[in-house]
Amino acid sequence: MALKQLNICVENKQGALVNITDTLARHEINIRALSIADTEEFGILRLIVNDTDTAAKMLTEEGYLIKIT
Repeated sequence: MALKQLNICVENKQGALVNITDTLARHEINIRALSIADTEEFGILRLIVNDTDTAAKMLTEEGYLIKIT
């Protein structure tokens, strides 16, 4: 089984991660794995979730730049 990973560009500021997790929670999307790498200005959040396509759609609608790998 191949896994899909969401790569999300996140601004490095207070509350940015909680905005993403709240959006996922509202749509009953569960996080299976999480990794984040950051710099002073932005970060790349990598997620494996139970519904990749819905998560990507919801986060894109919220204005996040998403790439699925």
